[in-house]
Amino acid sequence: MRSNAAASTTGRTPRPRPRDRILRRRLPGIDAALAEQIARAVHALRDADLLKPPGVAESLDWARALIELDRDVLDTATAAATLGAVLKYREDLERVARAGLDRLLAG
Repeated sequence: MRSNAAASTTGRTPRPRPRDRILRRRLPGIDAALAEQIARAVHALRDADLLKPPGVAESLDWARALIELDRDVLDTATAAATLGAVLKYREDLERVARAGLDRLLAG
């Protein structure tokens, strides 16, 4: 596990709730439940040992991809199909796949 403090210039990572608010503020049409699911999933990804943990920009990229696909739920199949929007390195995609996407979404 990596420290969230090391990942941020401010020493703090937005918890799921503030990230949820950021998504809803920047993407006013996003479904509130989807924003919350994305925020929780990104928070779990930030706690994983990744080469490039996702930040706000990647959260927004993922949300935009899901909106374009007309998705209002982040289920395992949808997450698997769109994970490249939030994880930029193949090694990170493989690491998350090995750890189990369903566990990530449950968390």
